Amino acid sequence: ASSRASIAPRLRMPSGPGGETFASPGTTDEKIYFCAARVDDLDALPHVTPEGDGSVMEEWARLHVLGLDDALARCRDGRIPDMKTEVALGRLAAHLARGQEGAA
Repeated sequence: ASSRASIAPRLRMPSGPGGETFASPGTTDEKIYFCAARVDDLDALPHVTPEGDGSVMEEWARLHVLGLDDALARCRDGRIPDMKTEVALGRLAAHLARGQEGAA
């Protein structure tokens, strides 16, 4: 079974902040669509190798399971040097904070 098929039962879609943005307006037409998924079996994730599309850009891609605060800190200190990831995590943090406010 593919890794995608093996993890799909543990995901709940759609969830999270959603939204979209251009990676570099005026330079490229690359558009990024944000989504999030709840993972019920977090312990299974480190053992899953995500499938890619075979492009060279994905050749060295790896899955790292981090807490949200740790991932944001890594973006801000440069250990995750990717603007798209930082924006996505920031939107997720805001979305989760709104959910907590509604639960109070």
